[in-house]
Amino acid sequence: MVGHNDRKGPDTLPTATSWNAAHPSRGGCSQDALKGTGGAGFLYCFATN
Repeated sequence: MVGHNDRKGPDTLPTATSWNAAHPSRGGCSQDALKGTGGAGFLYCFATN
């Protein structure tokens, strides 16, 4: 799943503008697949205690 760090998704539904789970990527998790989905292919990791 990919999200939109600027929270500007394809429509105004909360699920489309999510920063962490807006929609699946096209073709997997490689950098090229992430770029093909419309992003820059950057990965962000978050952890909690």
